[in-house]
Amino acid sequence: MPELLSIPATGYGIVHMEKDRFVNENILYIESHAVKTINLSTNESWLIAGNTTDRGYRDGKGSFVRFHAPFSFHQRSSTEVIIFDSMNSCIRILSRLTNLTMSLAGLCLTPGNKDGNFTTTRFGQPEKNVEISSNAVAFTDVANNCIMMLDFVLEQVMTLVQLSVPLVGITMKPDS
Repeated sequence: MPELLSIPATGYGIVHMEKDRFVNENILYIESHAVKTINLSTNESWLIAGNTTDRGYRDGKGSFVRFHAPFSFHQRSSTEVIIFDSMNSCIRILSRLTNLTMSLAGLCLTPGNKDGNFTTTRFGQPEKNVEISSNAVAFTDVANNCIMMLDFVLEQVMTLVQLSVPLVGITMKPDS
């Protein structure tokens, strides 16, 4: 039986994890307000961006970055991670090559509900996501009860469906 990992529980805990595409033998995960990676063989973890105890909003590198409840991420490539920073009402991008995190879509700290290009669009609380093509990601906006799409080619965000009931998640069949 494999040895259990001992990842400390802080803040919101572990809310999203998947195989790390930048360091193949690792798992990339969100712990509280930070993005981290862990080696499954050694059980060593490393901070990539953010801080597990301090939340807020700040672009930059490594531990200087502040997130407020990043609930999921999408690894667009092995070097580019899209982070859905829910309580900051924006979507951010993290370069694994430079460790730089910056705003990608929406205006951080300014919630709203507006389709548009990456700089004019507004979200309430972007949370969970699913890749729908190599150039598009669907995601939930739980504050606005809608599913939206982030189109990387057109650099646009559009509402796919507006719901009249609370939205709690999104999933896609693996063979879809």
